[in-house]
Amino acid sequence: MRVAEIVVKILESEGIEAAFGIPGAAINPVYEFLGASKQIKHYIARHEEGAVHAADGYFRASGRMALAICTSGPAATNLVTGLYTAQIDSMPLIAITGQNTRAQLGKEAFQCVDIATIARPVCKATWCITEPTQAPTIMREAFRLAREGRPGPVLLDLPLDVQMADIPYDPESDRPLPITKRVPNEAQIAHAIELLLAAQNPVMIMGGGVLLAGASQRCVELAEHLSLPVITTYQATGGIPAEHPL
Repeated sequence: MRVAEIVVKILESEGIEAAFGIPGAAINPVYEFLGASKQIKHYIARHEEGAVHAADGYFRASGRMALAICTSGPAATNLVTGLYTAQIDSMPLIAITGQNTRAQLGKEAFQCVDIATIARPVCKATWCITEPTQAPTIMREAFRLAREGRPGPVLLDLPLDVQMADIPYDPESDRPLPITKRVPNEAQIAHAIELLLAAQNPVMIMGGGVLLAGASQRCVELAEHLSLPVITTYQATGGIPAEHPL
């Protein structure tokens, strides 16, 4: 099966229903199969940065991951600001960029920019997939990393000849990887409570992670139990009612 088709099948398997992007020569093999998908609806962006912000916003509004997709070179570098926003606000998304053929990598060829290296500081992980047979495994790992622990964006860079390669693949035997939820450290929690009880003027700062965890009500209950005044970060706005006495 062609890697470009496998990419779309895995996107569908992972629950992707919305893709935001701009087609172009280096990513068109994936677009061929993306256009045939009955599950994924594609929305044309007016700018690649807007595609990432849209995928970010889709998760904020729905709680479901989306895809940002574009071609190589300046299209790929336009993703960076949106990836940084998603990373700093803990918003999971998958970004896929097209790339020149593997033979042109590192030669300053036309629109052959090392986006995997450029975007690495503003993503949970990035890959330039140069071995076609590794594409399914790397894609599954990308989805796992985006969702597990502190959520965030991941980027997959796909050389044109990798997209066009045919590899053995059985969709029926390939499944999403399990997501491990970390167990709270009871000793650290007990120590934090000791510090709070010993403090003269303790304050609770509620962050966006509280909302992502669906723990707003429990957080408010803790504040009420300990009579802690609450400050919310921008991302936690609405986590506690504005009229709440704390």
